[in-house]
Parts: sequence; structure tokens; C-alpha cells
Amino acid sequence: MTCRAAFECEAFILTADAERTAPSWFCVRARQGLIQLDFRIVDGASKLRGCTIQTGRGNITASVGDYIVKYPNGHLFPFDKKTYERLFLTCT
Repeated sequence: MTCRAAFECEAFILTADAERTAPSWFCVRARQGLIQLDFRIVDGASKLRGCTIQTGRGNITASVGDYIVKYPNGHLFPFDKKTYERLFLTCT
């Protein structure tokens, strides 16, 4: 089986170490204040639980494990794994 994106876009999975592993387009928007990383304290340590992304449709939250998609027009939008695979991947 071969899978490919239904159209060109960039995406990554938001992980607990996103501050080190996220693509530059995500980091730039975080520095601009368009993405806020959401942390919680677990056993005295700060742990990433997700983020809030400012979009044209308002603020949308993403959890660790969600896909963050950058559309060709530059807009960002989060999707859970099942929805991402259904919308963006085609398999033959």
C-alpha cells in the first residue's frame, strides 16, 4: 500500500519536547505570540500538555499527539491523528 498526501501541506506531530523538535514555522509563530504552549507541573517538573493556536476562526487548542498542519496559504490548524489521516492521506 502506498500513501501520499491528498494535497501539498506541511505537518508535524506535537510532542512533549516540541520546544526542541518543532519545525521553524511553528517556532516563529510561537515567538510572535500566535501560538501559546500550555504547560502543567507534574512531579515538580514542567510538562507540555498542548498548545493554543490563534487562527482566523479564533483560538484552537491542540494536545500532545495531535498533528499541526500548515496549509499552503500559511494558516495553521490542529487535527487529531484519525482526522488527519482521513483528510490528508490517500492510500492505494
